[in-house]
Amino acid sequence: MVQYTCDSGVYIMKNVTMFTKESKTLLAKLMSEEDITVEHRSVETASFDVLNRILTLPVWSEMSEELYDLLVGHEVAHALFTPAGSEALTEASARSSHGFINVIEDARIEKLQKQKFAGLRTAFIKGYQELWERDFFGVKNTPISKINFIDRINIWFKASAAQMLVEKDWFSEDELPWIRKIENLNTFEEVADLAEELYTFLKEKQEDTEVSEQPNFSFSIDTTEDMKNENDDSIQTQSDDDTVSDESTEKENSDDSGSETDTEAKEDDGEETNSVSGASQESTEEKEEQSTPDAQQSASIDVKIEINQLESKTDQAFGEAMKQLVVNDGRDRFEYVNITEMNNLKDWIIDWKTVIPQIKNQLGSSLEVKVDETQYKDFLKENQKTISYLVKEFEMKKAARAAANATSHKSGNINSGKLWSYQLNDDIFQRKVMIPDGKNHGMVMLLDWSGSMHRSLYATMKQTLTLATFCRRVGIPFEVFTFSSNVQHKTVEDKEKFTRSVEINSFLPDESTSLRNILSSGMNNRVFQEAAALLLNLTYSIDNKYGWLRLNEDDLSTTPLNDSLMILHQYIPYFRKMHNIEKVNMVVLTDGGDNGTSYTLQHSSQHQTIYKSGNISNNVRFGRRKQIFRDKIHNKIFVHDEGYLTAAIVEHMRNCHNMNAIGFMLCTNKRELDYAYQGYVLDSNDWWGQKEEMKVLRKSMRQDGFVSTKSQGYNDYFVIKVQNPKDENLEVNSSMTKSQIAKSFGAHNKSKKTNRQLLNKFVDLVK
Repeated sequence: MVQYTCDSGVYIMKNVTMFTKESKTLLAKLMSEEDITVEHRSVETASFDVLNRILTLPVWSEMSEELYDLLVGHEVAHALFTPAGSEALTEASARSSHGFINVIEDARIEKLQKQKFAGLRTAFIKGYQELWERDFFGVKNTPISKINFIDRINIWFKASAAQMLVEKDWFSEDELPWIRKIENLNTFEEVADLAEELYTFLKEKQEDTEVSEQPNFSFSIDTTEDMKNENDDSIQTQSDDDTVSDESTEKENSDDSGSETDTEAKEDDGEETNSVSGASQESTEEKEEQSTPDAQQSASIDVKIEINQLESKTDQAFGEAMKQLVVNDGRDRFEYVNITEMNNLKDWIIDWKTVIPQIKNQLGSSLEVKVDETQYKDFLKENQKTISYLVKEFEMKKAARAAANATSHKSGNINSGKLWSYQLNDDIFQRKVMIPDGKNHGMVMLLDWSGSMHRSLYATMKQTLTLATFCRRVGIPFEVFTFSSNVQHKTVEDKEKFTRSVEINSFLPDESTSLRNILSSGMNNRVFQEAAALLLNLTYSIDNKYGWLRLNEDDLSTTPLNDSLMILHQYIPYFRKMHNIEKVNMVVLTDGGDNGTSYTLQHSSQHQTIYKSGNISNNVRFGRRKQIFRDKIHNKIFVHDEGYLTAAIVEHMRNCHNMNAIGFMLCTNKRELDYAYQGYVLDSNDWWGQKEEMKVLRKSMRQDGFVSTKSQGYNDYFVIKVQNPKDENLEVNSSMTKSQIAKSFGAHNKSKKTNRQLLNKFVDLVK
């Protein structure tokens, strides 16, 4: 989180850290020269799955940019140069050890990586300098002579440039040939062969050392110079494998008989010795009994040497130290979701040629509903002025925009009317004004078909028909869809087909979700009027006789808004291509948010099955989780770590499709309005701490009839109170008093004012 100030106060830049990580993701993809998958998760160490091509990076704390580049570059090197599949790695480790393969393979791939990307050299030097200073190898304060050969190899190839190490200080003459061999490695097969050769060599050398070393020893350091000189002869240094073994010194003043007694006692106990694992130490009391008074004045120190040449302690220490950097609060903070192309998109979207006959059959089968063919004619009479106003405003603003972009050029033809002034005026040529053509618009509309809409659906349908009729008048291609999660008529085979419509780890709409195309610019006049009449009858019946209706395909259900937006996200490119559209406008009309949970398609390696996981939350607060969506279709990434997922999806759609998005939150009472103010306009969970802000919003609603915000991903998001259709008409009769007539007239004017304000904002967005 980055903070900066300006004249009006302090602002917080959100998601800076997350987008920094995603920029490193892009860096990893570029270095690997393939579309590898990069994921940040709550894991202990970075790793690369060479089979599935997944680079997993921990969520690190206290991480410099150079160290981050080092770790990413190292893991990408595995992606480039380490063979895919676990067989090669398992076989190589079985021939020697996992630690040997790790150390030698790291040296090879980092050499090749720095040769391929020279710019990484600085990051590697500074990164390993930081790791050394923080003692990630666990040997920072250990003398070189106490570090075994494989660990010195590990440190040399990783940190020699960072620490400016001197080769002759780290390796003896007989060890340098091994260093030269590692420097010349090019393939993984050579790594496996050399690791086995080195492992066998050190193992044989260690076995020879075990036989030659004494079973027990103690190393006594005296404070007097005479004692030091006497003990010098009793210390031997082994230089074959560059390790030190200190033989036990015999005390000058001990009895020969005492030494023999100790030896016999140890033989009786059957003790065995091993120079690698260490020998049992003599107790301090025994030493004091056997030493002379002069020797008792010295400090006696027991030394237990454990140098195992066959394991890499630095490799183990590095892994343990990296675990300390991992941010782990006990939960997986990162959820990665792919957006991939649906292979059966047409099955999620039901065409109007199927929908309209189904609506007719449903209304015909319901005994309580009689289709009134005059409803659409009445609708046109009531809304003719509104539609005409929309058309006029649209054409005027379209013409004004074209005139503002017009350019004037000389035509090359002389203007005879200016010829007389040729001696005074150079501009005597005719001019040509070029007026660019307006953008070709298209519109898609989503209409909420959930159960909570059953008291406002008729008024909402009239608004929808107003917009659809406007589009027909000005020649804008459009499609209107209802969305719900109606599970009727979905067989088991249908559900399985929907489940397999996307790739593994991809966003998967619920199989019950469907977008039903109720109106389209592809309808001719007769079909459009028939569809409009059926929809008005259907919605009027739902609002007034919902409990008696016999609906199947168009029965009201829940609100899968996010699923529907994701389906529409994949439909828009087809819509744009079909109508040759430059500018897409999306309108969403709903009375609430999404159901709350969305799904991804997952694969169980344990059971070898495919299943859907409800791991995507619509509402994420305070950055406790980060849901990272990778759009494989448009090569874009968006992050959801705060607020509603719907807002993040809408904003992503706008970026992908060069699209305007307009949202309408439809409310029918004060409680719903307050919920909308708090959750969508103020975008806060503090229900009691924003009383003054709530008062301002309520006043704005009373005055203007709507409240708008830009915080939900839309260009404009309107909270409006759905009017009763009767309130929109001016009702005056002779029995009414003057005050009643004035009240009715005021309500009618207010309705017209609100409607006109909304229409003006709508036209501004779609012009």
